[in-house]
Amino acid sequence: MSIDLINFRSLDRIKTQDGRMIKEGLFYRGPSLVLRRLSYEDKRYLDSLGLKHIVDLRGDDEVARAGELYIPKGSSYHHIPAITIDHEIAHDDLDTLAGDGMSFEDAYMARIYRTLPFDNKAYRYLFDLIKDDEVPLYFHCSAGKDRTGIFAALLELLLGVSKEDIIKDYMVSSSIYLTYYKEVLGLKDIDSSWLCNELWLEGTLKAPLIRYSTYEEFFKEEYDLDKSDIEAIKERCLVSSYDDR
Repeated sequence: MSIDLINFRSLDRIKTQDGRMIKEGLFYRGPSLVLRRLSYEDKRYLDSLGLKHIVDLRGDDEVARAGELYIPKGSSYHHIPAITIDHEIAHDDLDTLAGDGMSFEDAYMARIYRTLPFDNKAYRYLFDLIKDDEVPLYFHCSAGKDRTGIFAALLELLLGVSKEDIIKDYMVSSSIYLTYYKEVLGLKDIDSSWLCNELWLEGTLKAPLIRYSTYEEFFKEEYDLDKSDIEAIKERCLVSSYDDR
C-alpha cells in the first residue's frame, strides 16, 4: 500500500464493553482517495473490499484542490462536508480561549471537536447508511484523523466501546503521522495541529452529556437512532469471537 494510504484502516476487532467486538470488513476510515496518488496495488486492494459507499467529509475547497478521486468498483460516492458554517466560531471567542493558556490553533480544534457531534448532516447520513445496513463503507476527510476520527469515535461509542479504547484507537492516527513526518519527511519541528490530541476527543465525548441527559438521548435527538435501532446495529455489527462472522 502506498504512503498516501498510510492512515487507511478498519474498525475491525475493536472490543466493546459487553465482551464482543466489531465485525471485520464493515467500517473503513482514512484519507481521501486521490487518484493520482494511488498505485495499481492500492486500487486493487480497495476494489477487493466490496465497499458499498464512500462518504467524503471534506470541504468543497479541499475537494477542488485535490483533484480526481478513485472510486472503488461497486461503490457509490457521496460528498457531504462535515464542517459547515454552523460549526465555526468567531475569532474573538477563540482569542478568549487562547488567553486561558491555549493556543489559537488548539482552541479552534478543541471547539471543532466539541461542535461536530451536533447538527451534522454528514454524520447523520453515515448513521442512516449504517441503520439501513448499507455496509461495508468508507468514510474519510483529507488526512483521516479529525473529522474522520470524530465520527469513528461516535460510532464506537454507539457500539459500546469504552471511552479509553475509543481514545486509544483515535490516537493511532497520531502515531502513524508522527512516524511519517519524522522518518519519511525528515521533519524535526512538528506542528501539534498536524497530530491528534486526547483532550480534543475527550471534549467530543463529554459534549453530548452537556446538552443531553444520556448518550441514548443524544443519539435519538441528533441521529434518530432509538434504543431498538442501536440494538439492531449492534446485533449486525458485533461478534462474540473472531470466528463468529
